[in-house]
Amino acid sequence: MVEIEWSSTAENDLNEIVDYIGQDSPQYASFFYEQILDKIEKLLNLPILLSFEIFISFTLGKRYLQ
Repeated sequence: MVEIEWSSTAENDLNEIVDYIGQDSPQYASFFYEQILDKIEKLLNLPILLSFEIFISFTLGKRYLQ
C-alpha cells in the first residue's frame, strides 16, 4: 500500500489553515480537517481516480466526480 509522507511544512500549513478557520468556526475547522484526511485516504486507495478528479476540478473549475 502507498503511504503519504507529510513534510513538516505541509503539516504546519494544514494546522495553520485549520487554526485560522477555527477562529470563526471551530465546527467547520474540524469538518475541513476531516475532509482533507478523507481525500488523502481516497488518494491512497484510488490514486488515478483522484488525480483525474483534481485535474478536472482545476482545469474546468467544476467537480464531476465525488
